[in-house]
Amino acid sequence: MRAGQGDEGEVVVVVDLRSDALTQPSALMKEAMQEAELGMTPKFGEDVTTHGKQIDTLTDRQTHILLLLLLLLLLSSLFTLRSITLILRNWRYTN
Repeated sequence: MRAGQGDEGEVVVVVDLRSDALTQPSALMKEAMQEAELGMTPKFGEDVTTHGKQIDTLTDRQTHILLLLLLLLLLSSLFTLRSITLILRNWRYTN
C-alpha cells in the first residue's frame, strides 16, 4: 500500500491486491494452514470455521440491542419522574 497526491491535491491511496502472487508464506503461515479446521457442515454446506464467528457476531448484536433498550428504559423512567415532579410542584402551588 502506498499513498500519494493526485492532480488536484487530494490524497490517493493505492492498495496492491496481488500479494498472493508476489509473496511466499512464512513457516508460521504454513503451520497455521496445516492446523486449520477443514470441512463443511453436512446439513447446510457451510464452512464450520465461520459458523462460530457468525454466532459471536449475533451475540454482540443482541448485546448492543439489549443495552440500547436498557438505555431507553432509563431515559423514559427519568422523563416520567421529572414529569410527575413538575406536575406535583405545580399542583402544590395552585392548591
